[in-house]
Amino acid sequence: MDNKYYLIVFKGSCADQFDAEGFIVCTEADWTNEKAKLQEADYPFVWGFGTNQELSFESFDQLMEKYTVKELDQLVYLAMKYLFGNKYSRIISFGLFPSV
Repeated sequence: MDNKYYLIVFKGSCADQFDAEGFIVCTEADWTNEKAKLQEADYPFVWGFGTNQELSFESFDQLMEKYTVKELDQLVYLAMKYLFGNKYSRIISFGLFPSV
């Protein structure tokens, strides 16, 4: 495996009403593409999920503050793929994770 893999964790909240947390495991190229889409979004960016929940971000920088990025070694990537992977997608995901 020549690719670099990253664990990207999202943690957002709406005051004391709810927390939205999730993660993806993806390649460097996938994360670069996802960031580009988020950067091109119209701000303020409103991410809606569930039946009527939403989080609003005034800027790309404010949204990026909600992410933590960690590089994974091959063994950890393979373990994450085994535990959370979907054979139909190369991106491993779990929980709530904003996307455009």
